[in-house]
Parts: sequence; structure tokens; C-alpha cells
Amino acid sequence: MEGSSPGWTFLKLALVFFLVLANGFFVASEFALVSVRRANIKALADAGDRNAKVLLRLIENPTVFISAVQLGVTLASLALGYIGEDTMARSVFQPLLSRVISSTIVSYISSQAVAIALAFASITFLHIVLGEITPKTVALEQTQRIALFVARPLYLFYRTFKAAIHLLNSSSVFVLRLFGFKGSLAHMMAYSEEELRQVVSASYQSGVLNENERRLIHNVIEFAEKNVRQIMVPRPQVAALNAASNFNQVVAEFIRSGCSRMPVYRDHLDNIIGVAYIKDMMRLFGRHNRFNLEKHARKPLFIPESAVLEDALRQMQSSKLHFGIVIDEHGSFEGIVTLEDLIEEIVGEIQDEYDESPDSERIRQEPDGASVMPGSIQVVDANRALNLGIPASDDYATVAGFLINQAGRFLAEGDEVDAGDFIYTVVRASRHRVLRVKVSRKSPVAEPSRSAAAE
Repeated sequence: MEGSSPGWTFLKLALVFFLVLANGFFVASEFALVSVRRANIKALADAGDRNAKVLLRLIENPTVFISAVQLGVTLASLALGYIGEDTMARSVFQPLLSRVISSTIVSYISSQAVAIALAFASITFLHIVLGEITPKTVALEQTQRIALFVARPLYLFYRTFKAAIHLLNSSSVFVLRLFGFKGSLAHMMAYSEEELRQVVSASYQSGVLNENERRLIHNVIEFAEKNVRQIMVPRPQVAALNAASNFNQVVAEFIRSGCSRMPVYRDHLDNIIGVAYIKDMMRLFGRHNRFNLEKHARKPLFIPESAVLEDALRQMQSSKLHFGIVIDEHGSFEGIVTLEDLIEEIVGEIQDEYDESPDSERIRQEPDGASVMPGSIQVVDANRALNLGIPASDDYATVAGFLINQAGRFLAEGDEVDAGDFIYTVVRASRHRVLRVKVSRKSPVAEPSRSAAAE
């Protein structure tokens, strides 16, 4: 009889194995196409790779390829269940059991039941191990290679069953919309800011990104979350020119401050009337008898302190100015911000030949393990450098502001503030300004510090 011949049995077993592999193919296709990097595939496609061109066509239409994969998985699983269990029971396990169980009617019935149970268990095992877990793992480890490998066969499958796939896809979209869902998979290619941070961190930990790349991407994400107040040079630190100054006084102030641009005010700092450029002053050498600073000052660019950095950058680009006057909601002068300040928030500190060295301007390590920093350093920069964990707040932007906020009063030299895992000591102060701060990590066994915060 044909159904019991060795050749027919071998053919059915081969079909079972093929269906397991087919299921694995579609599972691997789904995970590979969802995980593959579109930018890499686009580059390969632009270079002429034919598989990449087909793959790009698939990943640009996720709804279609997901539907094709699901149809393939469903067909393979149903066929495996229909053919596999009967084949394994009749062709493998019943012949084996008949040799060890006596040939009575009861034993025959029991051997059939055992054979069916063993067939179900073996098919389930093969389906899960070879048809699900293994292809999924391989696809996640070799994403691009697997995606390129499956692109053409999957596209051929899609073309063959195109009508059925579109019918199923349209039906599912209709059902989803009945329940208020959009019925689109376009969102699967989009990430929130927090998800982007997690992706970047995972890529860094796996070695795909180096430290500089990780920091650059994080800075770009954070750029849109910061406002001008957080990065500006505050009012007390701004070098400015009185509009009544003569030429020699202006040049002397430029030399003293080391600035290339300075705000120009009339009577007081809250009345900024322009910005003086050192290059404009240099052109006046030898012909400045009737010098009028107000006449030579350029129109200022006013930026609200609450403006996000992205908006401030856009203002500078549209006005073609690199220097902004920061004002509060009442129009009072709060500080200045430059294009360099904005760029540094993305690429990090930019030091030129006229800048002070990082050691004198930023953070200095002490022999006892403590750190000394200027009070004017931004909280975000201090956190990034020393992992201080200072919380962000609208009440302050600098470390000095944070300490005054914690203490609830102005601080003098020698005052200490106990905050989190650190003790902050004011090393140098001038009037109501905290100029330099020493940061020491608490000892695990140390008693509570005498701090201004506890007063």
C-alpha cells in the first residue's frame, strides 16, 4: 500500500521538516526586517546591491511585509499541525511501540494514544525550537545578513499571495478601526525621546557606538529640552560698555575682557541699545576724533530667557547674528548667549587660543579626592562631569544657585551645604555671589554634616 511504503513515509517526514523550516523562515524574516537599520540598507541599495533594493521596498511598507509574514507563519503552522502529527504518529511512533507492546486490541488502542501524544510532543518541540526560538535568535544576532538573505524569497511570496495578503490586511484594518485604532504600523518605526536614549545606551554597551558618539547623540536629544537661562552667561559675569565711553576706554575694555563682542548700554544695564564688535573698533583706528559708540554699535538680538535652545538657534540663523541679549519677562537684562554656547551644548566645550584653560575655568581635582569648581558652572555640566545628581529646577541654573536655594539664604566663605551624597563648601565668595565651591563625597560612616541646609 502506497501510504505505508518506505518512500512515501520518507516523503511525508521530509515535508514535516520542510514545514518546520518554512515556519522558521517567516519568523526570522519578521524579526530581521523589524530590527534591521534602514540607513545601512539604503546605503547598500544606493551602491547597487539588488537584495538591498528589494529589502528597502519591504521595510518602507511595514504593513505589507508584516501581513505577508503572518500569512506565511499561519499557513506553515496549520500545515504542520495537519500533516505532522499524523505522520509522526503513524510512521514513527506506532511502528516503534508495536514492537514493545503485545498485539491485543487494548494494547493497540493504548499504543495509538501514546503514539499520538508522542507525535504531538515531538511536533511541538520541533516547532518551538527549530521554528521559533532558533530563527528568532539568529535573526536578532545577524540582523542585516538574515534580512538581505530573506528579502527576495519573501518578496516573491508576497507577489504570489498579493491578493490574499491585501484582503487580510484590509479586513484587519477595518476591524481595528471599528475599535478606534488607526490600523497602521507606521508608529513601529518611530521612537520617543526616552526610547531613543535607551537605544543609544544599548548600542553603546554593545560596542556599536563609542563614548563620543553616545555623548553627542544624548546632547542632541537634550538640546531641545534646555532653555537659554540654563546656558547663558549671567548678568554679573557680563562685560558691557557704557554708550558714553570714548574710543580709548572701549578698546581698553575689549583688551581687558578678552571679548570680541560686548553689549552697549545707556545709563544702566537694563537699557541695552546695541552690541559693539571689536573688528568695527579696529577699523576706526586713526580716525576716531568724534567717536560715538552708540553710532557704531550694531542692532542687538533680544532672546527671552525662557526660549528653548532650538528656538534661540533658529533666531540667530534667521538674523545672521551670533550674539544674543537675554532678557526676562519684564524686559530686564539677564545675560548673554552666543552661537558658540549653543554649539557647545551639542559637541562639548570648545577651547580656543584666547580661552582660559579648562583647569582654571571649570573643574579642578584636589589631592584629597574633592573637586573645586566655579559657582557659575551650569548644573547640567557639573552633573555630567561629577555625577552629582543635582535635580533640574526652574529656580536655579548654576551650582551656586542650587546651593543658595538649598540653604535658603546667601552664602559666605566657609559655609557648607549638605545635599545628597555630597558636601559643598564655599571656598570663595564676593558679596552675595558664590565664586568657587569645593565638592566632597560623604564618607559612609561620617556623622551628619554641619550644613547650611540643616540650619
